[in-house]
Order: sequence, then C-alpha cells, then structure tokens
Amino acid sequence: MTISKDDLLANKELAFRLIGEHCGGAAIGELYQKDLPQFQPILATTWKALADDCYVRLTTIWHFKLTPQGWVKALEVTGKLCDEQMKNDLGKLSAALKDHLERTKGSALVGTHEIVTETGLPHYWVVNAIHSHLIEHCLKMKDADWAPDDEMESLIEVPIDFGHRS
Repeated sequence: MTISKDDLLANKELAFRLIGEHCGGAAIGELYQKDLPQFQPILATTWKALADDCYVRLTTIWHFKLTPQGWVKALEVTGKLCDEQMKNDLGKLSAALKDHLERTKGSALVGTHEIVTETGLPHYWVVNAIHSHLIEHCLKMKDADWAPDDEMESLIEVPIDFGHRS
C-alpha cells in the first residue's frame, strides 16, 4: 500500500508526538520496542523515514533508539523544547559548567555525575542536553561537549569560550 506524501508527513508528526510522550523522559539511546501499543499508529514507512532522517536508529526490525536529533524534534513537537522549565534547567546546567571553567586557566573537564549532584538535574537529562547541544539550541550560547575519546559519556569538556553568544 502506497500512502500520500501528506499522509506520511501527518504520520511523522504523530510519531514525534507519540515518541515524545513515551520516550522524552528517558536517555537518548535507550532501546524501545516498536510494537508496543503506544507506537502502533506509526506506519512502517514512517519508521523508515525517521531512520533515514536520523531521528531514530532501527537496531532490529522490532527495536529503535532515539537519536539526539530525534529527542530534540520530539521535544519540539510536544511543546517542551526551550520552554520555561527547560530554560531554567539549562540555566542551572550552564551555571555549574561555568563554575568549573572559572576554576581553570583553559578548558575544563568535569564528570557528569558531579554536575548531576551539583544541579539536582536527572542524569539522563544532563546526558541528553550535552548530546543534543541544548544550551546552544535554546540559549544561543557556546556549548559544552563530551571530552575527546570519552565513549562512556562520563566526562564533559567545557571550552574556554563556553557561554559566549553564538
């Protein structure tokens, strides 16, 4: 069965809303089953389009993982991207990262768990914010990133120009 471009776009929008509602409060990269009842309205062609556009990664024919771009898009569709709560949380995150930067003469390295402890923000949210570059996206400021070669995502590199307007 072939669906129209308009129907595919509508189903993508529905998919982002459903994914945002059911996956927005979890870590990027967490594994989900596509055949769960809440995802049943998402068409197979939509899953393929989401994967082609790098919003999800289809790990098997039954499972998917949300990408940083997918998480941002899901937040946008559900109205949570850059809302007042997110800006407050990003302010806490930025202040904690900036505090570590001010203790050094160059870039700073700080542990994810240390930031979580200092800010009280959920671990998954801090990790997702770094992955998605939410500080740059929402606050329009130079952002932090993962330290080079940190595959465990446990060490954040705060560049010397962190927080400057981008």
